[in-house]
Amino acid sequence: MKLLITTSTFPAHDHDPTPDFVQKQAIYLKKLYPDYSIYVHAPHDFHNRTCRTQTRDKPYLETRFHYFFPRRLELLTGRGILPALRCNKWLYLQVPFFWLFHGLSLLRLARKTKPDLIYAHWFTPQAINAAIVSLLLGIPFIFTTHAADVSVLKRLPFSGKLVKWVCRKSFAYTAVSERTAKKLAGFFSDDEWQEPYARKLKIIPMGIACPPANSHNPEPTGEHATGVQQILFIGRLVEKKGVDRLIRAIAEIHAREKEPVHLIVAGEGPERKNLEELSRTLGISERVEFIGHISGNEKNNLYEQAGMVCIPSIITADGDSEGFPLVLMEALYYGKIVIASDLSGAETLLDNRTNGFVFESDSSDGLEKAILKVMRLAHETRNTISKNAAALGMRYTWEKLIPEYHQILVSSPRKS
Repeated sequence: MKLLITTSTFPAHDHDPTPDFVQKQAIYLKKLYPDYSIYVHAPHDFHNRTCRTQTRDKPYLETRFHYFFPRRLELLTGRGILPALRCNKWLYLQVPFFWLFHGLSLLRLARKTKPDLIYAHWFTPQAINAAIVSLLLGIPFIFTTHAADVSVLKRLPFSGKLVKWVCRKSFAYTAVSERTAKKLAGFFSDDEWQEPYARKLKIIPMGIACPPANSHNPEPTGEHATGVQQILFIGRLVEKKGVDRLIRAIAEIHAREKEPVHLIVAGEGPERKNLEELSRTLGISERVEFIGHISGNEKNNLYEQAGMVCIPSIITADGDSEGFPLVLMEALYYGKIVIASDLSGAETLLDNRTNGFVFESDSSDGLEKAILKVMRLAHETRNTISKNAAALGMRYTWEKLIPEYHQILVSSPRKS
């Protein structure tokens, strides 16, 4: 089967901190189902200096397209479009160019490769352009919606009709979480959504690529030799991740409770300087360690050492939010005790004191109380939660999820 994947987020090289879940999906599709011929369509960005690359050591052929001139100003993609726009309002000028050149490049690549199916990651503009290419070339398409990629269209007066048209033309679509699915369904009345649109939807998260089971310790102490509790955050340093709230909670715990805590912040993003400044202002810079982007064994070791993993997600003023953070499934897989906000997607998965903890995001001290609760858990209780978390995390590896995606992909009507 020839599969053409189009996305705005795809690492340019092995050390690129761009999220790699679309890349991993392509790799595991080919690994588990060798009959796939996979083409990847993604934008050029500052971290990828070439326009078109055929990656011979990967199980896919990769095509990059340009969308702005001069090329060094192609800064809209690579780290997330909404965070890029929030940091630099001038990048709004690139949005129509990105939309146009994405569509033209996708049309050209589809004509050249003649795929059996186009698979779009994100609704805007990938699924919209996939629908247009599908109409022109008669190639069926599906899409995955990840978070706010549909919600951003509400600013347009014709958004409802556009979303319904794309969903009607699409053979099927997936959402990474129930929260994300509701954003898509929000463009329809209850009666409209039931038929035929709801029937086409399946909720499947992105998977995780982890080392083999039992290759890590499921019962770590989470403490340094000094007895300091180690708290871990992993993710892009953007507003919706809520890292500022986590830093403030650490400051309160340090000031009022005198508890020995150490926060490791792993990741890069436009908010890093602000977050570092916040930790200095609150007088806890020695308690908060920023280590930048991590991957591979370095990430595995961090999970091993962590006493808990925090996911303090929020919804930003412009509606940007989490879909279903991969760090949640990774942390569970490692048997970590997860503390997550009720706006992270974890609220549909975690059961307090059974396999993790969910705090109310609108509570001023909810995160602080949750951290203290975990720090004071009895050893037996901690081990029980850890084992339950690891059992839950095993359900979200790519090996478990790829067959679900494969079933949708191969059931699509082939191009005539």
